[in-house]
Amino acid sequence: MTSDPETSTDDWGLVDECGQRYLLPKTMLFMGREECDIVVQSQSVDKRHAVITFDHYLNRFKIKDLSTVNGTYVNNIRIQDQEYVTLKHMDSVRLGTDILFIKHMSSFP
Repeated sequence: MTSDPETSTDDWGLVDECGQRYLLPKTMLFMGREECDIVVQSQSVDKRHAVITFDHYLNRFKIKDLSTVNGTYVNNIRIQDQEYVTLKHMDSVRLGTDILFIKHMSSFP
């Protein structure tokens, strides 16, 4: 039996455009240019750009923009500063000009 990627929270990850995979812990993960859990080298990304957290009540991952210059986008829609947006399987996450996709690990080859 396979689990439904939309309801299972086991082994979620982000994949960048080069195929690099990042496992999402069920805690808090910072994304940015420097000293972050996921480091993005682009100058269009702030030092601390976004944070992904796991909402244990909703059993879902959420992302929040940290008041950045170029913004954080989910599925090409800019999210409001300091407001969480729920992430789903195959959502695109754009930090500046860099794009990552959230995927359930069961969907990886």
